[in-house]
Amino acid sequence: IFYGTMEGNREKWKYYNKLLQEWNEKHQAEILIIGYFTDVMCNFIYSKSTKKEFSTVLDIYLDSIEGSLTVNSTVRSMSYYFLLKTLKFEIENDFQQLQTTSEEALRFFESRKKLSTGPIFYTFHKSLLIATTRLRKFPIAESAAVNCVKYTTPGTLNWYNSQYLTLILFLQSERFEEAWITWKKTAASAGFDKLPTANKESWQIAEAMVQFLMKSDKIQALSEEDRRKKFRITKFLNEVPAFSKDKRGNNINILVLHILFLVQGKRYNEIHDRVESLRVYASRYLRKDDMFRSNCFIRMLMCLPAGYFHKEAVLRKARPFWEKLQTVPYVKADQPIEVEIVPYETLWGITLELLDRNNNA
Repeated sequence: IFYGTMEGNREKWKYYNKLLQEWNEKHQAEILIIGYFTDVMCNFIYSKSTKKEFSTVLDIYLDSIEGSLTVNSTVRSMSYYFLLKTLKFEIENDFQQLQTTSEEALRFFESRKKLSTGPIFYTFHKSLLIATTRLRKFPIAESAAVNCVKYTTPGTLNWYNSQYLTLILFLQSERFEEAWITWKKTAASAGFDKLPTANKESWQIAEAMVQFLMKSDKIQALSEEDRRKKFRITKFLNEVPAFSKDKRGNNINILVLHILFLVQGKRYNEIHDRVESLRVYASRYLRKDDMFRSNCFIRMLMCLPAGYFHKEAVLRKARPFWEKLQTVPYVKADQPIEVEIVPYETLWGITLELLDRNNNA
């Protein structure tokens, strides 16, 4: 406006007006892509189930923006474009494509490092960590975990998310003592009690799993204070109301942990009382492919009373469901990373050990 109305310099006015139009188009592209991402993400805050119906929505969104990005791309718009792509593969539980896309994104932003921020690098190291943990590529996952922490500030939500995914990596790779150390360090941080409800409940589920492993003698390096600490399963169940409504997501962890603690405490009558409700739950909520492994494991746990809580009898009763579980290994399971934070094969082995220990006590 200055060059046009004050100086009458048509050439400079045309130059800056063209520049304004170009950046306005880039800004509008950013607004559009951010809107697409937010529209999908708001459905996942209190639910960890896959919601595959949004995969089609994401395909439509991606198709509508991919052509314009060649002209109107900025670092910001490309970050949300890659976020949409990684979200699509997370929803589809296509972890090989998630790894590939995360690595592609990291290469892109590395080539524009002066314009790319720490949170961008954190975001795609995080998706790489999720993918490679699910694919059991633990060395790559551990490197991604280190980079996630590198690009965060202690006490921020991203830092807590990095610690949570690192803890799951340790649980998946059966480095249980490191998982315990990670939980203890994070729980002692100043902002832990102020985490949003959904994040806090994920940590409570992780703590419950670590406590179960501790009480099952799978974590050895404990102080006397840690050994004396009591974990009350009833208190835990009352403290996770948000995810208990998520019938096909994190609620599975809650149900499984409840049974495992009852076995560990030799509270067999309470397991008897829960079998019918577990049967109804499994038939109602775990029939789809993305819950196949959870369905198998819940039905294995339901065999505990049928085998009178004796290891060999339980093994015989559970064998059909164990064999079904083996047809879909964890690496190929069509489920999100939060659902099975310790592989069911590992938990089943511990359950059988507890039956042996209880019967020989």
